[in-house]
Amino acid sequence: MNNITKDNVESRSVEIRDRVLPDYLPWFANYLVVKRAAQEANFHTLYVSLLDLFNDRELYRLMVKTTMYYVKVLLYSERILKESNDRALLKNLGTWLGLLTFARNKPVLSRDLELKAVIMEAYQRGRLIAVLPFLQKLLEGCRSSKVFTPSNPMIAGILSLLAELHAIKGLKMNNAFSIELVFKAFGLSPHDVKPADILKTLPRERITNPDWQLEVIPGTEMQTQAVPDGQAGSASAPGGATAGGGKPVAPPSPAPSAPSSTGVPPSSPGPMSGTGPRPGPGPNLTGLPPGIPLSGAPGSMDAGLKGVAGAGQPPSSGPEQQQGMPYGMQGAPGAMPGGVAGAGGVPPTAAAAAAAAAGRAPGAPGGLPVDAGLFANLHQHVVINPSLGDIGDRLMLKRHVPAAVDRAIGEIITPVVERSVTIACYTTYELVLKDFAGDADEGRLRKAAHLMVSSLAGSLSLVTAKDPLRISLTNQLRQMLQAQVADTATLDNIVSVLVNDNLDLGCTLIERAATDKAVRDIDKSLQAAYDERAKARAAGKPWVDAAAFHSAGSRFPGSLPEGLRPRPGGIQPHHLRVYEDFTRIPRTAPAVPAGPPGTVPPGTAPGAAPAPGMVAGAGAVPPPPPGVAPRPPGVYPGAGAAGGPPGSFQGLDALMAAAGGPDKPSSLAALEVRPDAAAAALLDRYLLWQQAVDAAVAAKEANHTADQSDLQALLGELSEALNSGASSPEDAAAFFSRRILKHLYDSAAAASGSKLSLSFHAACLELLAAAAPGGRVVSELTVAYLGADDERKFAPGLVEVLLRLRLLSLPDLDAYLAKLLQTAASRTQAVSDLIFFLLRSMALRDGVIAFGDLPLTLELLSRMGLANPPLASMVEAARKAAVAPPFSRQPAEVPPAVRDKAADPPGLRDQTLKLFEEWVHLLNMHAEDKALLGFLTGQVRSAGVLKMDDTTDRFLRTLTELAVAHCLASAEAAAAAAAAGAGARPETAGGGPLSFIATDALVSMVVALVVQLNGGEPLLSRYLTLLVGLIKRDADEATVKFNARPYLRIWVGLMSELGVAPGSHAAAAATAPDGGAGAPPSAAADPAAQLRYLRACGVALHALQPLSVPGFAFSWLELISHRSFMPRVLTAQLASGWPLFAGLLIALLRFLEPYLRAADLSDSIKQLYKGCLRLLLVLLHDFPEFLCEHHFSLCEAIPPPAVQMRNLVLSAFPRNMRLPDPFTPNLKVDLLPEIQQLPRIVPDPETLLPEGLRAQVDAFLRTRNPPNLPAELAKRCMMSGGGAGGDKAGSPGGPLGGAGGVNAPLINALVLYIGSQAKTVSSPLHPGAQEMYVRMAGELDAEGRYLLLNGMANQLRYPNAHTYYFSCTLLTLFLESKSEGLKEQITRTLLERLIVNRPHPWGLLITFIELIKNRRYNFWAHGFTKCAPEIENLFTSVSRSCLGTNRAEEEAAAAVHGKDGGVAVRA
Repeated sequence: MNNITKDNVESRSVEIRDRVLPDYLPWFANYLVVKRAAQEANFHTLYVSLLDLFNDRELYRLMVKTTMYYVKVLLYSERILKESNDRALLKNLGTWLGLLTFARNKPVLSRDLELKAVIMEAYQRGRLIAVLPFLQKLLEGCRSSKVFTPSNPMIAGILSLLAELHAIKGLKMNNAFSIELVFKAFGLSPHDVKPADILKTLPRERITNPDWQLEVIPGTEMQTQAVPDGQAGSASAPGGATAGGGKPVAPPSPAPSAPSSTGVPPSSPGPMSGTGPRPGPGPNLTGLPPGIPLSGAPGSMDAGLKGVAGAGQPPSSGPEQQQGMPYGMQGAPGAMPGGVAGAGGVPPTAAAAAAAAAGRAPGAPGGLPVDAGLFANLHQHVVINPSLGDIGDRLMLKRHVPAAVDRAIGEIITPVVERSVTIACYTTYELVLKDFAGDADEGRLRKAAHLMVSSLAGSLSLVTAKDPLRISLTNQLRQMLQAQVADTATLDNIVSVLVNDNLDLGCTLIERAATDKAVRDIDKSLQAAYDERAKARAAGKPWVDAAAFHSAGSRFPGSLPEGLRPRPGGIQPHHLRVYEDFTRIPRTAPAVPAGPPGTVPPGTAPGAAPAPGMVAGAGAVPPPPPGVAPRPPGVYPGAGAAGGPPGSFQGLDALMAAAGGPDKPSSLAALEVRPDAAAAALLDRYLLWQQAVDAAVAAKEANHTADQSDLQALLGELSEALNSGASSPEDAAAFFSRRILKHLYDSAAAASGSKLSLSFHAACLELLAAAAPGGRVVSELTVAYLGADDERKFAPGLVEVLLRLRLLSLPDLDAYLAKLLQTAASRTQAVSDLIFFLLRSMALRDGVIAFGDLPLTLELLSRMGLANPPLASMVEAARKAAVAPPFSRQPAEVPPAVRDKAADPPGLRDQTLKLFEEWVHLLNMHAEDKALLGFLTGQVRSAGVLKMDDTTDRFLRTLTELAVAHCLASAEAAAAAAAAGAGARPETAGGGPLSFIATDALVSMVVALVVQLNGGEPLLSRYLTLLVGLIKRDADEATVKFNARPYLRIWVGLMSELGVAPGSHAAAAATAPDGGAGAPPSAAADPAAQLRYLRACGVALHALQPLSVPGFAFSWLELISHRSFMPRVLTAQLASGWPLFAGLLIALLRFLEPYLRAADLSDSIKQLYKGCLRLLLVLLHDFPEFLCEHHFSLCEAIPPPAVQMRNLVLSAFPRNMRLPDPFTPNLKVDLLPEIQQLPRIVPDPETLLPEGLRAQVDAFLRTRNPPNLPAELAKRCMMSGGGAGGDKAGSPGGPLGGAGGVNAPLINALVLYIGSQAKTVSSPLHPGAQEMYVRMAGELDAEGRYLLLNGMANQLRYPNAHTYYFSCTLLTLFLESKSEGLKEQITRTLLERLIVNRPHPWGLLITFIELIKNRRYNFWAHGFTKCAPEIENLFTSVSRSCLGTNRAEEEAAAAVHGKDGGVAVRA
């Protein structure tokens, strides 16, 4: 091979072919690719000629396969972004692959390498610098191809994608040049091809993407500075690898395994799709192409890697080396940022690293940053605590500590500075350009930019650097001192003291380096803006950024508030003060001391407090900066003490207590534990774990179809961390629980309602509480929660999780809330929202908290309620719920028999399993009823499990668990079998078909126990309570993986069997000739018993409503509408089942109400809403009388935006009534016989108002006294939170001390009660009622007036007395009102109900037709009917639909008869 040339290639090929036997072809293919093609690009044509002379298809196949393999290795290599040698190898392989495929008119198959996907993924991950040159070399093979021309669909798609990429502004020049070379190979330019429309929809790494220019920042895109391709080196950064010069790049997404059809082993890298395992720095030995020998043989992987990666390259650190690095930093502990190792693997000096972070060479003029003196004299600034005594001299700490600080800073400074400066520069760049868009003074622009960017970069670097610096400094000191200190405990405590004393010094140095670089970088980014202003001033022209003030092409969002929009005429002084205030933000690290420790600055009086960072005396530590409270001894830095400032979180205080607490002597040798070392280890582990959790939650929320195996693994990892040995499980559980709590209200999870994040962290807290018996976690969480000075902790979602899991001490919470409520300053909106949430939970009895849990708070709220009626009504509602009957509850509690499985009698599960198996066997053998009854009366009863005690509950619970487990296991087994047969991946659990053998057998046993063994309704209610508890427990534990189908089958079976469905065991027993040997008639044959059983099922379903168990919502809706339940309940004698079903329907509407009110419907809620509409349609068709009777309570539960749903309820009319056609000309509504009939309404209008208020309303209707009653009623309606009868809760609208919002229940009750009382007199319109409506409409605000009119429109239904009365009332209000706003609101109330899809209530139609048709109302003359073209078109359409005439004709007729007032008021 060394001597082969063009002249002798033919003869040499014969010799080579004779020596390369078929068994050696894989080795030869690997050798030719790795040793020749990858490194000798000039001889590619020669090697292709050699392959042609071989004329061996198998060799060609292996050649292509091996080339593909190494291309994928390089594409996914981390080094490809850092090393130009690796990129050269990839380009060579691209040329070689192009000669093997495209040049021979053979394609690159998508299953091997999807080129468009490679481009798109490189665009997203910042790898274009390597991918585009490879692609350019690959496509050069198309030059001589007759197939792969620009008209080829495959090539056309690639060129279109590259044209789109080339057109994106800000692409680095070398990337754009590579794209232009691709087009040149085809004789085209990027402008000759229509760009695709794909990349702009893809998410792209903004902050750490090296493929884009920093100077070009389109819109709000954040892109990194350009880095020269040849700049070698990398630096580890939080979150991923970095590019040359320490510039961070996006962490690579893993690559999937190649499909088996390609022949590549499963561990080899597959197409770039972002899923599956990612190859490491080199190929996996198990993933070699077949036939390649191992262990360093010639041509083996060991040798091949050296050839591919380049000789002399330092090997990348393996996973075992990287495991202990903080924040997921890459590289071994001794790796130097920039990829260049120091002597002996020692990290670089801090000065060199700071210079590298600042983008300069350390040895160049001006290469050192402004803190070069500090780095050079670091030994003068480090602190050696005098409490160490002679240990410091013996260990030569004055020499070791400066070196350790220098190396620790050098290890982390580059990524920290790069990340902080990048974010700060982008933020500052956008804000100052917006704020100074109309300011021509570049001096002010520069000053503001410097103030802001230096503050942001410094603060970000402090936040980012503190924990990594602590870990790095700890490791450096431990490595230096471990040879001199034999005792591990003593060494750890010495290191802990030194780290605590010098951590702030390192942070300050890093902050200064970041600030220095940020100022230079922002000046570079804004240089064009400076020059434009200077040029305009030199030319004597006014300067203004015109692009910032054109709404069409403005680079700033048009939705910005008025105060934030760019303004012409220069920046205002109060805006400039915002930038000046950046200098007043307090720092969390003290200033660097000006002299060596122990010195007193000139001018400092003896005895005065030492300057920050100086030693005050023996045993002292450097004091904090001004304004920061001193840290108590033993408290983990960055965390507060128990009595420290609110909002802080403690470190491992328990470890200090174990060491003897503050009273124990501080001798280092006497300390038995190492608090800060243990805390640092746990903190490092927690940070990595939390980062993985956030990523997994975000991925799951982005792809709802993905499983939760990663979250389950993270939960297991947390459990393992408790026993890691860093500290005791109890201490570790306390530490993790405080950190998780802080993360919950620091993150957006509690505010945005991320249920997945809340539920997962709740499961973590529950696990930690179980791992620390004795209430340790509850105590820690209570102290941390109550001591935090952050209003985000009052988020109802977070509090609900803590209370539901019983993770807060209720007495302590009660005292804390009572203290908050005693002062007006503490009663903020957040506190008010939490109080209202707790009161609602008490009223609903949903298991979050009970009335008796907060006695001090409720006593104080009761006193406050004397001056705040809405608050008093909510407290009263909570008090009533405590003694309410079972049906009125929403029991979310899990019964003790379900919750506490550990208390089961010994052997109960085995005994239950044996009995259940025998029962299933009897059913499978089709045993007679006598045999089944004998089994129940004999073996089951003799087992002692039917005594109606706690054992009975546990027996029934175990039966249900066995049946459900069997059902779910059948799905998993079926899915696994199907996957094995198809060779595919198994489905997720529960995704296969279910076997309901066990659940049906369970239903048969329960029905037999209830009916044939005369357990009756008590046993059924007992079992249903257990069933509800099981469903809630499983739904809470499994969250989104909860499978409700087994429970749905059990419910349906129970309702069908107990209703004596044809073919049921109960029906057979009831109709058997011998009736069970003289047994009494079966209770199931009694219709009254059937209704009682169904009522018990209804009560249990009410406890299981979606507000209590959202995961069961769809099954619950199917159950309440099931043919075995709904028809039988609604057709019961004397409508005895109507109240039960009305309660269930209202529970469904209350669950949907928040989503409908906010018009925020996810896909699942949309499906539930459609199901609710269909249920109402069935009721409208089959049971209209039910809707007629309960319309008031149903409409009260439907929010105003749900117009069509409300119309469905109001369109119902009795089946024995025939509705008159509302479009009949000259319809005399007042002459209809039904108009005199009062409708039946539940609840009775007489019960809607409390007795005292009802007496006042009656007196006013009779005597008009008291005259100020309408104003008082309007005032009460403007207060939210109180109900009409004092027992209904409205929606809180403001803080506890004030009023806000509107009390909708009270308005609806007043409207209906006043109307029902007014209609009892002979006059069509009662004067007192009409006056009350008019005056209340005048006193209420716009929202209250809208609800008042809505309450009236809710009575416009089928022909009856109320429909006629409220129709006349609305028309009279429109006619007599002098307020154009009231008339417009009346029109809006009617119109919004008409423009939705049918059905439309009859009363609504006749009212609106009368309004627009009767000339007396002069409707078309009002300005609101023609205020906009869209409104005019809408009214024209409605007029044509209702009247069959054109609007112009109606207006002309109205103009002619405008003065005609003789038409009587009619509906």
